[in-house]
Amino acid sequence: WGATKTDNPKYIGGRLLFDASGALTAFASIGIFTWGATKFLFHSYTDGTKEGLKLMFDLLLYEGKREDCNYVMGYVPKIDWLVDIFTAHEAYERATKTEQWEYHWRNLDYA
Repeated sequence: WGATKTDNPKYIGGRLLFDASGALTAFASIGIFTWGATKFLFHSYTDGTKEGLKLMFDLLLYEGKREDCNYVMGYVPKIDWLVDIFTAHEAYERATKTEQWEYHWRNLDYA
């Protein structure tokens, strides 16, 4: 760990998806980090509808390719329909077999 040079992270912005009516359907906050010679596109926060996020995670693969990344990765809540998006997608696989602590809050409660 100590000898590994990283350049972490470089925030490159948010990505928004809108439907035909102009409603926001998905959001992703993304950045790039490196670990040695490996380059990652990292989504640190995502939110949206089922349909919007399904498309967003497809688009992030192209964004990663455009940024010359080796991998696309990030954290997502363990919600069945969201996990199903990744399980059904041939390009994604789970990086770990362990569960993570989950924290749930509503932004409205803290505004």
